[in-house]
This record gives sequence, C-alpha cells and structure tokens, in this order.
Amino acid sequence: MTPDQIDEIETYNDPNSCYRSEPELLYTVTLPDGTQLTHQTQDDVMAYVQDELEFGILEDFKAVREEENE
Repeated sequence: MTPDQIDEIETYNDPNSCYRSEPELLYTVTLPDGTQLTHQTQDDVMAYVQDELEFGILEDFKAVREEENE
C-alpha cells in the first residue's frame, strides 16, 4: 500500500475526521398493496414516484427513512 492509500483508510476510519463521507440515507417504501421495498436510496424513491406519475395513477404509498443499526 502506498502512504496515500494508508492515509485515506485512516481518514475514513477516524470518526472525528471532517473529510469522512456521510453515510447514504436509506428508505423503506411501502406500496399500496402492502409490499415493502427496503434499502432504497432517495434517488430510488424519486424514480418510483416519477414512474408512477408517468405510467399510472400515483396511489398512496409511504417512504420512511430506515434507522441506522450500528
């Protein structure tokens, strides 16, 4: 490993680093029939809504942010 790679790993593992990337928020989408789509990103939820608006009637559905379990 190069010194740059080691620095990158140490920065990522340091909880106090301001250069650490934020974890991506995930959502669970509950469809009108009760089906749940888990581990969806915000882009996934938006794509679902856009598809529903384009191809049909947008029925009631719920998107809830998943809690971190760490």
